[in-house]
Amino acid sequence: MTRVVEAFRTAYSVPGLSIAVAFRGRVVYEEAFGMADPQRGEPATPAHRFRIASVSKPVTACAIMDLVERGLLRLEDRVFGRGAVLGTDYGRAPYGANLEQITIEHLLTHTSGGKTIHPIRCSGSRRWASQT
Repeated sequence: MTRVVEAFRTAYSVPGLSIAVAFRGRVVYEEAFGMADPQRGEPATPAHRFRIASVSKPVTACAIMDLVERGLLRLEDRVFGRGAVLGTDYGRAPYGANLEQITIEHLLTHTSGGKTIHPIRCSGSRRWASQT
């Protein structure tokens, strides 16, 4: 494991990382490599929290689709408001009409309502145009 991780760290200039592997709900391997804070010389440990960027998006999508396939959720299910998946546990009531219409499919496809943002090209640089 160390050889593979160190090769990855070198190839991508990663100062530090930690790895955890779980099996049947129990952590069976955890190890940290490199530095959590190179400026202070602080070594990484399995307890350090690292930014994971967008890695959690496909993991979450797979978990949701597994629930859909097992019939525990539907893509058409609303997320917020009375009778919705999360009910009224998040945010402040009363929810706006747009918020109450957000479905699981909207969240998975990044189309949850509100303004639609379309990329356009202007003078060789990327700009964003808002359309309602």
